[in-house]
Amino acid sequence: MTEFIYYTDSEEDTGFGSKLLKSIKESIGIEAREAHKVQVDLNIFKSKGIWKWVGIFTNNFRDDDIRPEIFSADSHRRYVDKVDTKEKDLPELWLFHEEAWKIGKASFVAVDEHEDDIVFVVVGGDIDADKYNVAEKLAQSRYPLKMSHGVPASEIVRNKEDDSIFDDYWSMEVSIVPAGLEANPLTAFGVIGDSNMIAQHKREEMKAALGVDDSLLDGLEAVNAQVAAEEKERREHKSKTQEVEKEVEVEETVLPDAAAEEIVGITDDAPQVDTVVEDTVVEELVVEEVAEEIEEGPSMADLVGALAGIGKSLDLIVTRLESTEKTVADLTEKAEVKEVEEKAAQAEPIPAPEAPVALSIFDSLKSSIIGKNAAIVKDTDDGLDKQPEEAEAEIKSRTGSALVDGLIAGSVSR
Repeated sequence: MTEFIYYTDSEEDTGFGSKLLKSIKESIGIEAREAHKVQVDLNIFKSKGIWKWVGIFTNNFRDDDIRPEIFSADSHRRYVDKVDTKEKDLPELWLFHEEAWKIGKASFVAVDEHEDDIVFVVVGGDIDADKYNVAEKLAQSRYPLKMSHGVPASEIVRNKEDDSIFDDYWSMEVSIVPAGLEANPLTAFGVIGDSNMIAQHKREEMKAALGVDDSLLDGLEAVNAQVAAEEKERREHKSKTQEVEKEVEVEETVLPDAAAEEIVGITDDAPQVDTVVEDTVVEELVVEEVAEEIEEGPSMADLVGALAGIGKSLDLIVTRLESTEKTVADLTEKAEVKEVEEKAAQAEPIPAPEAPVALSIFDSLKSSIIGKNAAIVKDTDDGLDKQPEEAEAEIKSRTGSALVDGLIAGSVSR
């Protein structure tokens, strides 16, 4: 199945679509279906008993699709050349891009050239003899009509640098659609141009095909000229707007030398120029406020006196803190001593070990008189009243063992 590209910005029914479909159904006896991908302007008229049509189905303006596209001026020239040389067939006239609703065929195609390389493609021909009733209804319609063209996707050559531009194409059909649903609003059947902008040989061809005089073609060219002027003005306005936007961008990025120096080394986390300026202003205001408060405040002597009083109070506080610290230390020491004594009192006394038997005997010997110093009588001066005095007697060991000597002495005294 051949894929077609239609140039329309909406598939919604406009009210006119449903009425026109109903009219078509009644006129040509085919099942009416929902209109889709519809689009452009045209003139439908009767000449010498034959219904004719003529209009403009494309130009080199940006269309209103979601992704705006444009046919280059050269693509239109090539299209006409291909038809003139019989390389491609002339397009058929359909309704709503439906092949089943074919109502005519083109007899000619021509380009209408204007300033700034603005180009329109004019097409026209006869209505099929069995569709005159449809042509009559269309001609009497109170709804504005336009034209659209369907291009097989395989016939489109896109620009290599900008694929939204078509460098070549071939339209196998042009369709009549309600105004407002065409993708390009300037593809009008009412037509355009400075006088004699359509090549003279094409004018003669069109006059012969349509059976009309120069007045119709002159009117068509006049409309084309008006639309071309509007398109030229739009392009100039767009160009100026873009230039102004660029100038604004440049002005926004230009900084004074001083500000540029401030920016050197600034990171994302560092304050930007406007922040630095604001901070500087705030700091200056704070300094001014402090200066005013100092000027309105107490004298220097008052401040010195107040500071001296504060110093004495601080000294007193320090002394009290030191005294409190010593008291706390004493109490802590006493508490520690008391704790040690309480623990010692609570501890069980350790019993003394019993003395061995030999040691007991020795102790008893020490307490006896034998073990003490011998009584010695000393002479007084007059030799009278001799009193015994204890004198220290030298005891010589008989055995070299005090214990054994004691035992021997004890047994002798008994």
